[in-house]
Amino acid sequence: MNAVMPPAAAATMPTRIPGQWSNGPAVQASNAETGNGWTVPGLKDEKGRPPIFTQEGANAFAAMVSASGGQVKATDIASSQRTPGKNAAVGGVEGSQHLSGNAMDIHGTSIAWIRKNGAKYGWYVNDYPGSHGGHVEFRGGGGGSQQIASLPATRKGGGMTGVVTFYSGGGGQDGVAGGLTATGEKFDPNAMTAAIQWSLRDKYLGKNVVVEDLDTGKKVKVKINDVGPMGGDEKSLHPTEPRIMDLSQGAFRALYGSTDRGKGRIRITLDNTRRS
Repeated sequence: MNAVMPPAAAATMPTRIPGQWSNGPAVQASNAETGNGWTVPGLKDEKGRPPIFTQEGANAFAAMVSASGGQVKATDIASSQRTPGKNAAVGGVEGSQHLSGNAMDIHGTSIAWIRKNGAKYGWYVNDYPGSHGGHVEFRGGGGGSQQIASLPATRKGGGMTGVVTFYSGGGGQDGVAGGLTATGEKFDPNAMTAAIQWSLRDKYLGKNVVVEDLDTGKKVKVKINDVGPMGGDEKSLHPTEPRIMDLSQGAFRALYGSTDRGKGRIRITLDNTRRS
């Protein structure tokens, strides 16, 4: 596990780097419930199964185990990759990241460490409603930090600043095409819509907003039709990573070109443009 070392910290947001985690201890493995993929030799999940990921995801998980001094451990994993049959049996959504080996449900000391440090290894916490705070996805990249709020804004102006990511269809109705949003509208992953963090819903829910990438100045307009915890609660944002918005995948691609980077730093302002 010492063969994979985290890259040096960078001041920019992580982007997917092909092959970044292609080297490491991961070996191919299979299991009736977790399917065929890659695991780390000797590791077992809470049910004694080999945790199965993509090759890069497994090597990045091994790097977290090593770097955390054992705080990240496979025995905290309740679910990694799933076969289609297993995914259906547990009520997993169609297209779940668990089917591709790019997700895990993990708890204990592991989730706290990953929440703080996981982005350096391409693993991101996705606190969608119903996840109980333990759903983590491998989106590649690395070299960044989940505590990106400490980085200074690169542009001036009003509005609310914070972290943005995107819906990934993690579970329940959240991020699933046709699922109901907080406003009662059906979710369309390709529409220009977003969810706002609970503590901001009174100001933004049901409103149109301008979302600005703080690193490039690029802007898109979206309608906020949903809400979510995003690591915080109904009164406040997460203390170290103020994630304020989840964009639809279509809106995230419109702002960043793709969903590979996983996260970004944004400013949102109310869109007061008069509409006919």
